[in-house]
Amino acid sequence: MKKLSFLFLAIAFSILLLSGCSSSDHVKKARPSMKVYLGASHGGIVENTDLSLIENTEPDAYTGATSVGVQGGIHYEYPFKKLSLETGIDAFMNNQTFTYYDDYAGFHGSRDLLVTQLRIPLQMNFRFLRENHENGMVQLKLGLSPGFCFNSVNDQDALLPSYEKNVFTVGPIIGIDFTPLTFENGSALGVSLELSRSFQSVYSDYYQLGEMPGLSYLKFGFVYRLGK
Repeated sequence: MKKLSFLFLAIAFSILLLSGCSSSDHVKKARPSMKVYLGASHGGIVENTDLSLIENTEPDAYTGATSVGVQGGIHYEYPFKKLSLETGIDAFMNNQTFTYYDDYAGFHGSRDLLVTQLRIPLQMNFRFLRENHENGMVQLKLGLSPGFCFNSVNDQDALLPSYEKNVFTVGPIIGIDFTPLTFENGSALGVSLELSRSFQSVYSDYYQLGEMPGLSYLKFGFVYRLGK
């Protein structure tokens, strides 16, 4: 998965470089713009749902629940003719609960986690409907989302499995910005939707096995582009 992610990144930057070289006059005139994102998110630690990987464990011995959280970010976008490169910093925060009721292993109780993510997206944007919108009313975004995940753990019972935490993850992202509202100063307002999934484990315990565990997020909300 790591090799695939870095290959995707190399291809994306190669396309942007070629686009910039083929339209050098346009690049000189282009100016970067700042975008502010704010809204809700859903995701976090992906729990293992295939308990058949664990011997002598009932199908409902371990479950997870995730609540809707908050997200926000500040990005800079650098246009290259019909494409643009976008990067910045995003922050996510949501609560999760893992519940254990395994008589065979002797684990009972619940574990509450506050999952905080700080991510630095690297996106290539395809800009559409540019006739009356310099940056495109619609932007399809593809790229990578490297970042850091910090888990604050609060155990509600002493009879819970030990765990390990990791910090760094990276995975592909896909998203779309739709900004139909423009203002006299050149700013624009719209909505944004983005999805990312990484397979590096940021939390592991007795039940977190196989390829399912990892980290994901679905962010949705408003996007505001500042005027020049």
